[in-house]
Parts: sequence; structure tokens; C-alpha cells
Amino acid sequence: MGSKGLTAFDIAQAPTVVVGNVGGTTRAKPLLGHATAVKLWRDAENDREYAFVAAGHAGIGVVDVTDAANMVLIKVFEPIKTEVHEEDGVITPQYNKADGKSVDVLIVDDHAYFTYDSFGVLAYTIADLIKPLPEGMDPTDIWERGEIGERPIAVARFKLQDEDLGGSAELADLGGGSQGMRFLNTGDEYFFYVAYDSAGVAKINWTDVANPVLDQHANTAGNASDVEVANRCVYVADGGGGLVIMR
Repeated sequence: MGSKGLTAFDIAQAPTVVVGNVGGTTRAKPLLGHATAVKLWRDAENDREYAFVAAGHAGIGVVDVTDAANMVLIKVFEPIKTEVHEEDGVITPQYNKADGKSVDVLIVDDHAYFTYDSFGVLAYTIADLIKPLPEGMDPTDIWERGEIGERPIAVARFKLQDEDLGGSAELADLGGGSQGMRFLNTGDEYFFYVAYDSAGVAKINWTDVANPVLDQHANTAGNASDVEVANRCVYVADGGGGLVIMR
């Protein structure tokens, strides 16, 4: 992880042996940026295995890890940020890149969820993430400025401070971006608990994958960076506030 990309180790050997690597420092700009989190998913139809990587400022990385000694980068991209350009009274959409960097990733059913510190939380279908690129396309260069290109389109996006994105207008003045997150399936509903830096912790009802809705919000004393959920408690790593336990 980090600027070394994604590395596979054989822990059965002593000392531990590096089996394979993708996205390491083969050039000045690491292919997978400063990677901070990874989750694995296996395709039951063909038994291929994929890694989904939160790749910092590089965005989101998708790697075929079926053969750990010969991992293949499928794509790395920055999420789509839609902006509007007006010239001579004509308005046209511009599809640029998300603000900030990706931090964490979770796999739930057939979707992958990524936290982005200045952009919120994004949900993608796994089918879109692993879809092959056109033959000959560089997996690190799949879009042009202002265009969507071959970037997957998110199914949904949540942002705590934006009521149009499932958040709350009452929290619009808060700073803080999404960091570590955890998922809880109650049987009837899906909840995501997201550490939101200086904005505390958000509990999101994401039962309908296309429509995330803020269920609860709580401030913390410091800067919330990660969460864990167990025994009806939410444990928050809270920077200057230490470990905070919430019910």
C-alpha cells in the first residue's frame, strides 16, 4: 500500500516473501497513488478475483489479482465531478474530477463504496468497475478533461453537508470529509457508519443503493478518522479526542 501500490505477500513462508506487486514506483507518479485501503471480491461466475483500492489522489483503482504473481491493473480513475460551463449563453456540462482523495472502501453485495475526503461517499456497481477497457487503452488514462471517458458512473453519492446528496442543510456549514467507514446489516436495513473528520460521525441509511439518507449525526471532540461497530456501540478513532464510544 502507500506509494508502493498493491503488494501480495506469501505469509506461509518465513521470512514473508513478496509474491507480486502492481502500481509500485516504476515512474515518478505511482500508478495507484498513495493507496490507503483495499478490499477483495471474487467473481463466482468465472472465479476471478479483484482488488478495489482507495488510491488517494489517484482516485479509485481496480486490479485483477487472480494470479498474485502477475496482478493486472484494470483501471484507475478519479470520480466524475459534473460542472457547468457557460459561453455566449450556451450552457454545457463539464465532467471533471472529484475534489480531494479516496480514503476507504467497502464491498456490500454487488456494489463497492468509497469514501472521498472532500467529495463524500460514492457507490459503484462492481460490474461497472471490472468492465474491460477498449483494447489498447492505458488503464491510467481513461478520460480527457471535461469528458466522462471510460470512467464508471457512480450509482449514488452521499455528502453529509448537502441535502440534495442525502445529507442535511442544517450541517451545511460544517467542515470535514468522509474517512473510515463500517457497514451494518440489520436484516431489514443497511446502515453505513462514516467517520467525518471534524464533522464527527454520520449514520447513513443506504438500504436503497441509489438513495442514501442521513439517519443520525453526532459531533465528536476531535477529528474522527475511523469507526468500528460492535455490541450496539460505535467506536470512533477521534484524533485529539482519543477513542470515543457512542451508543
